[in-house]
Amino acid sequence: MTHPPSAISPVAHDSKKKRMPNPKCRNEYQRKMQRIYRRAEADERRQLRHTVAMLESYASLSRTMQMVSWYDTAIGLKDEVDRATSENTNLRSQLADQRALAEALSAFVSTPGSPLPEDRTARRMSLTWMTQRLFANTQCVLHAYAFPSCGAMADVEHRDGATVMRHQRLLPVCVEIVADAYAHAFVTKPHPGCSSTELDTELLAGSGIVHRRWDFGLGCDAFVHRHFRERGQSLLVSTSVDSGSCVAGWAIARITGPNTTLVQEFWTVRHTATEVAQSFLAARCAFVDALIL
Repeated sequence: MTHPPSAISPVAHDSKKKRMPNPKCRNEYQRKMQRIYRRAEADERRQLRHTVAMLESYASLSRTMQMVSWYDTAIGLKDEVDRATSENTNLRSQLADQRALAEALSAFVSTPGSPLPEDRTARRMSLTWMTQRLFANTQCVLHAYAFPSCGAMADVEHRDGATVMRHQRLLPVCVEIVADAYAHAFVTKPHPGCSSTELDTELLAGSGIVHRRWDFGLGCDAFVHRHFRERGQSLLVSTSVDSGSCVAGWAIARITGPNTTLVQEFWTVRHTATEVAQSFLAARCAFVDALIL
């Protein structure tokens, strides 16, 4: 049995027919891939930012912990060095001034009858020291030249090459009146009729010290006076400054009761005639008597 020959196509055909993709599916795929790409890109940016932050922190920590060079240290301390140098120069200058002042005061203190220093600071300190020394020696003087426990007295005696004058009175007035009278007579205003020349007025302003050339009964000389006031007590100290008379005096007013004041004066002078001492003591007694008139 014969079969007719089958027709054969000259073009080979696949058993499965090739289909074109759907446009909707393609767009969805692209969007999905874009989302994945953006997410990966965002993760990478975050990672990079974190890395940069860590590197910056490490760099800052390294700069903080690393050793500073000597040059940078010197530059940073330049202001402090200049300030310390200037302060050292000033302190050295003050030290030299204080050393010179101490030498001048030492020479003045150790040399009896030496003139006052020319330096203003040394001169002021010398006058202050002279009056402060008299104030500190008050009790020693009263103990060495004892006054009677009560009652009035006035005498002149010669002891250790000096003329010593003592005067004591009990006054029925308050101590403030006596203190004001002594301050007025010796510090504020000289005795009436006494010619005087004020010395170192500007230098001693506000110190309570008076340096004056005058004669209040013991010859014309340069004297320094200072009035100390304490509760219930007044003390006036006086001394000659640069002569051979070596005058020193204490005038003490001390409260002993209501409106009652004990007045004690002690003066010592070298190379003074007895007549001068007697007249001076009489003048001092008259001054005290005038306080109760």
